[in-house]
Amino acid sequence: EHDAAAELARRGVTRIEQTDMLTWQGDAWRDLGEVLLAGGDSSGAIGALEEALARYQRKQNLAMAAQVRSRLDAVR
Repeated sequence: EHDAAAELARRGVTRIEQTDMLTWQGDAWRDLGEVLLAGGDSSGAIGALEEALARYQRKQNLAMAAQVRSRLDAVR
């Protein structure tokens, strides 16, 4: 049920984007990327993972930025 999962993940991104919690925003974007990837949407997943990376970098969360960067390399 990838469509339902993707919709829930998008809702999560929408809600968390209303806050200033960059790490949580990154987490939501990363989760959306993983859902999209599981559903076969690699281009959408790359976009979501890039958004996650941007949030982690702004927060200077180096550990999560490294994990997402590695995941992006694997997906590309």
